[in-house]
Amino acid sequence: MARRRRVKHDARELHVLHQPSFDLSLYDQPISYEELKALLYALNHNRYFLSLRTNGVKLSEKDVLLVGDVLKVNRTLQELSLAHAGVTKEGVAVMATSIRANRYSALNSVNLSGNLLEDRGAVELAAALGSLPQGLVELNLAETGLGKVNPVPDSMYPISSFRMILSAQY
Repeated sequence: MARRRRVKHDARELHVLHQPSFDLSLYDQPISYEELKALLYALNHNRYFLSLRTNGVKLSEKDVLLVGDVLKVNRTLQELSLAHAGVTKEGVAVMATSIRANRYSALNSVNLSGNLLEDRGAVELAAALGSLPQGLVELNLAETGLGKVNPVPDSMYPISSFRMILSAQY
């Protein structure tokens, strides 16, 4: 009986939050692959959390594949912030494919700052973000190696009612 009351209390407290976000950067200790897999699997079926933030939490290639799986099916996630998470151009290619595959995506804000995406990754991401049904409101690609080899591609220039953060610092 005490367990049931605790679950009711936790559910009630969950609805008190003003901005429902799934923030992995709040964890005190590193998250194992199995723990992250379970958390992200829950996001596949999520109808409550609106954002996923892993700011500063380093993700492996396998972890980024899991994020890609979430992006492929999730219909409520509006913000994806993987700042300084170790995402590479290969990882962003996986995420881009997943974004293109989800025609019901609610994603409208992406922060991949501090990851080594380079031009190739940014171009693939831009093509995928262009397919979002509700469009994109904010994109942060600061400190991603963008423009190192080639100038910033035309497809990455901002459009009206769009906030874009780029950085020329390498």
